[in-house]
Amino acid sequence: MQWLRATEAAAWRKAWRARLWLMTFTLVDAAGNEVGKVQGDEKRVRYAVYGAEAGQYKVDTPEDLIVTGKAIQDYEHYLCGVGK
Repeated sequence: MQWLRATEAAAWRKAWRARLWLMTFTLVDAAGNEVGKVQGDEKRVRYAVYGAEAGQYKVDTPEDLIVTGKAIQDYEHYLCGVGK
């Protein structure tokens, strides 16, 4: 196995993050019908799933991934407390 130099490793990580950003996720409803697509990373997909409403065809996600992550974290903490 060849070890990467620090500069090569940083370039590899940057390329990998760019690839993740370009991923497209297909959203399906409970019946398995395609209802939309989200391009981006997992945080944007989770935000779109949590924010989806019946008959709504557009979900705006925050540009700042920190804001998106905080909203997801708050909602998941809320969900954990609902069953108590």
